[in-house]
Amino acid sequence: MPTATPAVNAKPLVLSYRGPVLENVFFGHAVAFDAHGKRVFSLGNSARLTPVRSGLKPFQALPILMDEVPAHFRPEERELAIMCGSHAAEREHLETVRAILSRAGAAEGDLACGIPPGKGSRIYHNCSGKHAGMLLYCAARGFQKSGYTSPQHPLHERILNEVLKLSRSVRPEVPVLIDGCGAPVPALPLEKIAWLYAQLAKPTGLPANLAASLAKVAAAMRAYPVMVNGTGRFDTRLNEITHGQILAKCGADGLSCLAHRDSGIGIAVKSEAPDIPMAQAASLGVLRRLNLLDSRDYEELASEFLPPRRNSNGLDVGRLQLASELA
Repeated sequence: MPTATPAVNAKPLVLSYRGPVLENVFFGHAVAFDAHGKRVFSLGNSARLTPVRSGLKPFQALPILMDEVPAHFRPEERELAIMCGSHAAEREHLETVRAILSRAGAAEGDLACGIPPGKGSRIYHNCSGKHAGMLLYCAARGFQKSGYTSPQHPLHERILNEVLKLSRSVRPEVPVLIDGCGAPVPALPLEKIAWLYAQLAKPTGLPANLAASLAKVAAAMRAYPVMVNGTGRFDTRLNEITHGQILAKCGADGLSCLAHRDSGIGIAVKSEAPDIPMAQAASLGVLRRLNLLDSRDYEELASEFLPPRRNSNGLDVGRLQLASELA
C-alpha cells in the first residue's frame, strides 16, 4: 500500500510573473537560528525532514582536521575549500583536485562519483573535491580506497557522529541516504540544518578541537570563494560581495544553507520545487529580513539572482519577485 503524502505546510517563497500575470509560485520553507540556539526566523515547516545533500560538505571535511594524521595529509586551505565545495570544473578546480589526489596516492579512476555527461573523467563531477578529500583521509588513516563511500566505512561513521553531535540528534532519528554522487548523506529537520550552519558561523560551547576545525573550514571557504562554487555562481558571489561575512553552500533539489559570521546566525531554505535558484533567491529575502545584508549588497545580488525573465530573443517578458513574507 502506498504511503500517504506527508503534509509539508509550505509557504510561498518566490513569485514568477510573465508580464503582469502570475505564472508560477515556488513554495518552500526557511528557518534561522543564532549561535546560542535561538530561533530568529521561521517560514513554513521548520521541521521538514530534508536530505542535507551538498550542504553537508563543510562537515564531511571535519575528520581530517580533527583526527591525528601525518602532516603531509593535512589539506592546504585551497584544498580544504574545494573539499567543501560544489565546483564548476574550472581549470583551478581541476588542478586543486588533482593535487589532493596526488597526495592521497590516488588516481581519477579511484573517485567514486559519477562521470558527468560528455566528460571523460570523474574529476569533472562537481563533488570530486569532496571525494578527493575522502580518499586523502583514507590514505592518512591507512583505510582501503575501495568501498570508501559505503555508509559502514569508518569515515562515514566518523562524519555521522560529528553531525549528530552538532545537530543535537540521535542516530535512530536520522535516516542515512545515498547522495547523487554516491556518498552517504543524512536527512535532518530543516531547523537542525540551520543550527549546523550557526555552528559553522560561530562555534559556541563546543569541544576545542571541534570548534577549531569548524573555524578552519569557515576560514578556507572565505579565503577561496571560487573553490566553493565557481565564477559568477551564487555561493561564490555571496561570499565575494560580503567580503566573507556570509558563507553559502547549496545542495541539490532546492536547498540553500548560509552562515553569517558576526551574528552567528545559520539559515536553511528548502524549495519544494527541486530548484536551487529559487532557494537561493529566497535566501536573499531571509538575509534582508534579518538585516544581514545592506541595501547595496542586496541590490547587487538581486540583480544577478532575481533578474528579469527574458525569452529566447532576449526580450524582457517578466520578473521574479520575493513573496510578501520575504520582501
